[in-house]
Amino acid sequence: MNRHIPVGPVDVLAFTGPDAESFLNGQITQDAGMVRDDARAAFSCVTDAKGRLQFRITITTDAGGAILAAVPSGMGSDLEARLTRYLIADDAEATLVEAAWEIHHFTGNPPAPPDGVLARQIDRFGEPGCDWWVPVGSEIQLPAG
Repeated sequence: MNRHIPVGPVDVLAFTGPDAESFLNGQITQDAGMVRDDARAAFSCVTDAKGRLQFRITITTDAGGAILAAVPSGMGSDLEARLTRYLIADDAEATLVEAAWEIHHFTGNPPAPPDGVLARQIDRFGEPGCDWWVPVGSEIQLPAG
């Protein structure tokens, strides 16, 4: 049985450039390379120097190869300030897009997503499923269930 769980709109920080992955690996608790080229998303954390949690993020990649770091809408500028503070010598660029995507999570096996939607496998809420990253303003038909 498919269940649809709307996660909501997210702000996205897109990292590009030859050093994007290595830069992020020094800033987040997850290996940024694990989401490359396999339609996966993963949870990660951003901590301060003492290991205290600052942000819980979802990472994935887009069709162009950028690594996307998503936080709930309204938190993107704070994430950008925290991460780009240390973007000094790396050949990477960060671009913030506020309220760019809406995430819809599905358990079970939803049908193939419509054009323009990123489908990413992720274990959200303790069980395997699929996130649909839907561009804000897109009118798509969500699966029944």
